[in-house]
Amino acid sequence: MNSLSLEEIVKIELERTSPEKNWEEVYQLIKALPEDRVVRVNNSLFIFTDRGNKTASFAMCNADDILIMHKSLKEFFTLMEQSGFNKLLCSTKRKAMLRMVTKAGYMYKINSVSPNEGISGEVYLNV
Repeated sequence: MNSLSLEEIVKIELERTSPEKNWEEVYQLIKALPEDRVVRVNNSLFIFTDRGNKTASFAMCNADDILIMHKSLKEFFTLMEQSGFNKLLCSTKRKAMLRMVTKAGYMYKINSVSPNEGISGEVYLNV
């Protein structure tokens, strides 16, 4: 697997999911977020914020092949577990991401479904 630059990962993700957005602006925004942290696993970027009470919210920019995406998720979830988190909050417009969470060996709970916002839910760590 080729290792992509951070810019390439953001560009590929946005071309796939939100082609109307300017990837350079999104990349600069990610770099400038003061409270957020970025973790790279393979060709995926995980942007997370500590919400307290052993909970974090996260977003993902993904350029990994679908065949290894669950491995990237699993590694990120394991890192978050090792850091003391029990629950991760997230939203996605791609239902396939829920299958990836399950394939990575974790459980999730759907909190809401919206045509505009997608699926919001929680991933449980340490289960």
